[in-house]
Amino acid sequence: VLEDPTPNAYIFAKTVESAAKQMGAKSPSAYLLETEVSIIQVAPKFDGMRLRELRDAESKRMESELSGTYTIKQTGVTAVLSKNGIAHGINSALRQSPQRLTGVAREHMIAVDNAPALLENAILGEAHPSTKDRSDYPTARYYSVMMLEGNCYVVKFTAIRQPGKTTQMVELDSVDRIHDIY
Repeated sequence: VLEDPTPNAYIFAKTVESAAKQMGAKSPSAYLLETEVSIIQVAPKFDGMRLRELRDAESKRMESELSGTYTIKQTGVTAVLSKNGIAHGINSALRQSPQRLTGVAREHMIAVDNAPALLENAILGEAHPSTKDRSDYPTARYYSVMMLEGNCYVVKFTAIRQPGKTTQMVELDSVDRIHDIY
């Protein structure tokens, strides 16, 4: 974990604020500009793997090793990263590349493989009532910063509190290179 280089913290906060405004949510409060941001350094992986190899070898390993309960340090919220949540992240990555794991698909898979560290160091960007099922259970968006091969990426997680539970079910939604956002 690299501690916050100030320009990256500012870019990260502005990125989250911009995303929230685009979605019509209330802008995250100014605390984002003052929040310490951890940048999670990750190693390159999956170079040139064929999708079939990845499905066969890595999907089951990730679902088995990564599923579990994690605490988001900033908020103290208990988040459940389920096998289904991991599968969602893997399938999102695989849809982005037809044959080999390269580019955006590779970056997304690396984020999935590092989801526990990214989730534990995520920053709450917004929270609002769930719009999918029209329930009163809140949906939260958490953002984390991943550094891969000298490039910074914003990783977005969606967390929904389940009825009758205090934990939140989490899925990794997107991985965007910071310079691509502006």
